[in-house]
Amino acid sequence: MAGRVTSYQKTPVFLTDYQLKKLKSNEACSIRLDPNKKANHSLFLTKTQVNQLNKAKSAGTSKEIKLSKTQMSKNGGFIITIPTLLAGIGAAASMAGAAGGIAKAVNDKKHNDRTELEAKRHNKEVENLLKATKAMKISGKGAYLPKKNGRGAFLPKRG
Repeated sequence: MAGRVTSYQKTPVFLTDYQLKKLKSNEACSIRLDPNKKANHSLFLTKTQVNQLNKAKSAGTSKEIKLSKTQMSKNGGFIITIPTLLAGIGAAASMAGAAGGIAKAVNDKKHNDRTELEAKRHNKEVENLLKATKAMKISGKGAYLPKKNGRGAFLPKRG
């Protein structure tokens, strides 16, 4: 007896998350399909299964379809469609955006810390200059240091 070759046709169907999970197992299973719902995936079905779905659509009902192990391998176990592919790309893009946002926040924090440190250093230097200025006597003819008893100001020796 010669082996029968079954042909499959790619058929758009609506699958729930639970049904997708069942299909990922790559084992023979039964799933109830509602041909009246808008398709979000494609399955490889036999001509008989497609006819059964068309009759169910005419009657406005759903139909339980049995998928063999061979048929499951034909469907690839896991079904990738354009909406799921786009969702994956969108998720990856949002992750990249989030990572970029985190890096920007870290760099902004470092910059703000350096700016604050420089501002503190600058303010301290200005305060020291003001203290020195208060010790000076300022008149219309110039600024004079107060008299102090001592040996005077000398330049360091070169050598």
